[in-house]
Amino acid sequence: MTRTLAGVLAMSAIATASLDAQGFGVRLGGHGVYLSHQEIAEGRSASGLGFGGELRIQLSRIAIEGEGAMVSSLTPDSAGLAAFDLTYGDARLSVLVARPFSIEVGAGGWTVEPAFAAQDVGYLKAGVLVESPLTRLGDIALRGAYLVPKFSGGGDAGFGFEVGVKTMIGTPNGRFRFGGGYEFKRFDRSITAPGATEETDLPIQFTAARFGLEIRF
Repeated sequence: MTRTLAGVLAMSAIATASLDAQGFGVRLGGHGVYLSHQEIAEGRSASGLGFGGELRIQLSRIAIEGEGAMVSSLTPDSAGLAAFDLTYGDARLSVLVARPFSIEVGAGGWTVEPAFAAQDVGYLKAGVLVESPLTRLGDIALRGAYLVPKFSGGGDAGFGFEVGVKTMIGTPNGRFRFGGGYEFKRFDRSITAPGATEETDLPIQFTAARFGLEIRF
């Protein structure tokens, strides 16, 4: 029994060392979030506080990352508009090309409740991720991407983009990180009303600010 247990522990240690050598890592985080949603031309703007989480799995040069957030009762900035709930999600695959630069592709979007209180938006994206250590205790990540969206209320966006920054500071062993990030998305949405001959511009902007804890394995 003792020999069997020792063998299992030895194999586990070898497997762990092998994964470490291959650059395997997991990051798990939770955060508070402030979201802002604006449909500029129609004067619809709402914001609120909520919570979210993220998970990243990395093996050598490839990383898969997902994050989500939910805000109950985004409060409109204008009288006469109803509050609504917003659920947001984003998934990405990145490949390290040459340190610190990675190419990144992904998909995401958000939904609102009740329906049609604001636009539901889904998108595909492609962009660049730059990750770099600041000190032995901290790091920073910058990203930018081109977005191809789809809107619940119809319309097209000839141009959509996102930019974001995230910085974390933590313990010397790298296990725990505290910090936050900010991201901004914009879609230059336009729509042609029935019977109209010209397009109407209805741009949408989405911002998210986060602060929380991250654990790295």
